[in-house]
Amino acid sequence: MDFSQNDALFVGSSCNTPSTGTGSGNCSGTGFFGSGVSVTNVLENKDEISNARGNRTFLSGQDADWHYAFDSFPGPLVDDGPKGFLINAVNWAASGTGLGIVSMTDRYRNESGWWDNENSFLKDELNGAGFEFESETVNIGPGQGSFPVNEGLSSAGLSN
Repeated sequence: MDFSQNDALFVGSSCNTPSTGTGSGNCSGTGFFGSGVSVTNVLENKDEISNARGNRTFLSGQDADWHYAFDSFPGPLVDDGPKGFLINAVNWAASGTGLGIVSMTDRYRNESGWWDNENSFLKDELNGAGFEFESETVNIGPGQGSFPVNEGLSSAGLSN
């Protein structure tokens, strides 16, 4: 695939979190929820993706990742919730130069994920960076409502 012919690449979560919201979850890299591509396809195209990448990369670890895979879809095209958040993220990434990237989380509870894989186009720049914090409360703080990723969204709409 010629990635340079696209505005954005959306990579779904590799985390297999149980639909009940309980349990340990699993980011073993067996597949991506929400994207229809395999981990292998992304990792095998490291050079092509790297060469096409532009100036906007959005790495999500938001509650929207879980709801995208298990809760919020189908639904209205745009809403004040996880789907709206993800649409805003893709629009932001696509509005830069080159191929914009949106990747939902690749890890759960401090596991390693595809971001850390030797064949990941993100490995070198992330250098293992990541953190864990679980919450059902999302807060769009003062002055953050005008950020492109928050457009049309509210704290209440993004929280559980």
